[in-house]
Amino acid sequence: MPCASAFAGKADPGVSTTDKQRIEAEGKFLRAHYYFELKKIFNNTPYIDETVDYATGIAKVGNDKDLWPMIEADLLFAYNNLPQTQSAAGRANKWAAGAYLGKAYLYQKKYTEAKAVFDQVIAGGKTASGVTYG
Repeated sequence: MPCASAFAGKADPGVSTTDKQRIEAEGKFLRAHYYFELKKIFNNTPYIDETVDYATGIAKVGNDKDLWPMIEADLLFAYNNLPQTQSAAGRANKWAAGAYLGKAYLYQKKYTEAKAVFDQVIAGGKTASGVTYG
C-alpha cells in the first residue's frame, strides 16, 4: 500500500493552493486530536506520519518517542493555516485548533504558552460558521 507521499504532486490541478493548505491543516488537526487521545490513554505509541510507509517497515516503528512535540507541531500548523470560518459547520477552524493547542499546553504544564493561546481564542474566536464565541 503506497503512502501519502507517493501521491505528492499528483493532486487535481483544479484544487487551489488555498484549498490544499486548508485540507492539509484539517488533516493535521485530526491527526493531532487522535494522537492526543492516544497520549492520554497509553502515554507513548508508535507515531506514524506521511514520512513513514508500509514499504519501509511500518511494523518496526517504536513507541519510545514523546508524542507531545508532534501533537504541538500539528496543532500549531492547523492554527496557523486553517481559516477563521469554514463553509460547513462542524469543520475545524483556526479557533478550534487554537483551543486544542492551548489544551495540549495545559496537559504539559506549559501554562504561559497556554494562556497566550487561550487569550487569542477568547478575544477573537468564532465557530466554524462565524459566530463569535460567548
